[in-house]
Amino acid sequence: MRATSQLIGRVRAALGWATADRREEAKGKLQELDDNPSDSPKAPQGGVLDEAELHVRSDHGDLAPSAEPGDRAPKTPPTAG
Repeated sequence: MRATSQLIGRVRAALGWATADRREEAKGKLQELDDNPSDSPKAPQGGVLDEAELHVRSDHGDLAPSAEPGDRAPKTPPTAG
């Protein structure tokens, strides 16, 4: 099962790359790295997927020059005081 999961992850990452869908590419890369695949592939958790997507965007130069994958925008906008 592990080899099948890795192959599906590799295909998913390649399709994400080909279509410039960075989130799908990140899902594929995470699936390739999954050490304990189950019979039914589960979706990566939001925070892990978001971080992986930022790394993929960084690899492709899709981030602002001063942005780093570890930087996160605040989830809620600041309130006027």
